[in-house]
Amino acid sequence: NKTSGKLAAAATSTYVLVNVKTRKLFIAPKEMIDLYKDTSTKDTSAQLGVPNLPKKSKLGSFTSEEAKLSSSFVVEQSDIDLNGHVGASVYIHWILDSAVEEGVRLDAISTLDIEYKEECFLGENIECYTQTTTGEDGGRD
Repeated sequence: NKTSGKLAAAATSTYVLVNVKTRKLFIAPKEMIDLYKDTSTKDTSAQLGVPNLPKKSKLGSFTSEEAKLSSSFVVEQSDIDLNGHVGASVYIHWILDSAVEEGVRLDAISTLDIEYKEECFLGENIECYTQTTTGEDGGRD
């Protein structure tokens, strides 16, 4: 925050390399790893001056019978990234739009864990299901 000088947001990301021909994960060459060794996620909290960044949690599974269909979207050309499938940020927009449909205030969301299971392509229909649970602190998750 420019006014207060306090950190307004912090995020961590984990990336993988994918062979575009086989669509399989592969291990980065040592030369590439060495280029980014100073940006290890092991000490990100200390580098940002934030004591405890959230760790990625294991997402629980649920079925469409346990959840409510909140929104559906058709993948448009503007949703497609350079790899020919839906870009990561588009999923976030869909999730947040679905949360709003369910009456969730966006400023009430403190963390967002996303687990990408498969690619989505142009013209496909995407359904967003929501399920409200009670967190450890008694609030809605």
